[in-house]
Amino acid sequence: MRGFFCEDWNLLRGLVLTCVRAAQSWLDSESTYRLTVEKTKEAKEGAGFAQNEYEKWKDANKQAKKDLQITLERHAKERQALADEREIIKMIMRYIGVLHDVKASEKSIAAGGVDSVKDEETGSEFFVRAILAPIAMCVAGPVLCVTRPTLRVVAR
Repeated sequence: MRGFFCEDWNLLRGLVLTCVRAAQSWLDSESTYRLTVEKTKEAKEGAGFAQNEYEKWKDANKQAKKDLQITLERHAKERQALADEREIIKMIMRYIGVLHDVKASEKSIAAGGVDSVKDEETGSEFFVRAILAPIAMCVAGPVLCVTRPTLRVVAR
């Protein structure tokens, strides 16, 4: 009987070890499964967050494009106004550059200004003739021809 007990004990011990190994395998598998479930859950949350951030970026990008277009249109108008003002300033600088025999500066020359030249016939400066001559010509009727730095009146 004693030998039978030992054989039963060895058999029982083998069964217990097999059950323990099976339980360990099951626990490892269950742990891996739960870890995978958690990773999947976190991945879904991350994907949702990424989708929300993408939507925010998309809306911000769309608004930025609209703002850019509005700004470009506004700046185009402002640039045109500045270009028009620049042309007027160039014209004024041309006139100022010929007042009172003042020599034109490098900047004035770069903008189209010229040195002052007095008309030998009248002794008046170019600026005075440039301002008053068109008014007089409108009344008199002849065509006004502008040449640098003097004005000439050509009869029709």
